[in-house]
Amino acid sequence: MISDPVTGDILIGLEGLVNLTNLISGESSDVGAGTTGTSTPDGSVETSETNPDNIPVDPDEGGTPTNQIEIELEGPDGEIKTLLIDIQ
Repeated sequence: MISDPVTGDILIGLEGLVNLTNLISGESSDVGAGTTGTSTPDGSVETSETNPDNIPVDPDEGGTPTNQIEIELEGPDGEIKTLLIDIQ
């Protein structure tokens, strides 16, 4: 997730499926692998195919420790998925 108070939020889907919701308008869209979702301050939500050149380098790949939140989610079929949120 890339967040900017002027341009809005950008969610780049690398794997799985995430629902991106704009709290101003209530508009939402699913963002999956290979898809980029954009939520703007005016309330719009759009998705497009991800350009691989726009995927930022993961700062954690260098082995630097970060704070991390781990949330386990259970789907309707009982499958457990883990959502990891890195806090920088």
